[in-house]
Amino acid sequence: MAKLRHKAAEEEEAEAEEDNQAGDSSDVQAAKDAASKAAAEAHLAKARLDMARPIIRKPIPPAPAEALVKDADGNDLTTIVLFYQYVEPPWTKKQHRKALCFVQQLGRQHGVTGRGRCAQEGLNCTLTGSALGVRAFCQGLRDWNPLFEETDFKFTDGLEHSKKFK
Repeated sequence: MAKLRHKAAEEEEAEAEEDNQAGDSSDVQAAKDAASKAAAEAHLAKARLDMARPIIRKPIPPAPAEALVKDADGNDLTTIVLFYQYVEPPWTKKQHRKALCFVQQLGRQHGVTGRGRCAQEGLNCTLTGSALGVRAFCQGLRDWNPLFEETDFKFTDGLEHSKKFK
């Protein structure tokens, strides 16, 4: 009887050791997963920080590679850009009409849509389009009028296509 109890105890110890090893293995995998997730989050945080840096009198930043892929339906991902630029002194009525026509034509040319206010005092816009289209629009503003070198364009890339303004 003692031998049977001893054998049962040995089997329980062996099972417990297997469980510990399996637990160690899953703990190691969980640690690897957590480290991988932390590295990805750190990469995203750096990318967000880079995009938050002012770009006044600096080149328009290139679109990140992840913003250039298509979604499952074959649509471009959406980028949103926010900016304002005041004009001192304000545009004359003729300059204002010219600016309005130019901005509308530039938006059509690059597939950019959204909401914008073009007033004699300047532009204030929230626009969407493809990552490349939005950047081309912003560069087009700079090429048209050097005043837009002073503009701090703020980009958010990689949004769902459904987030694009009509």
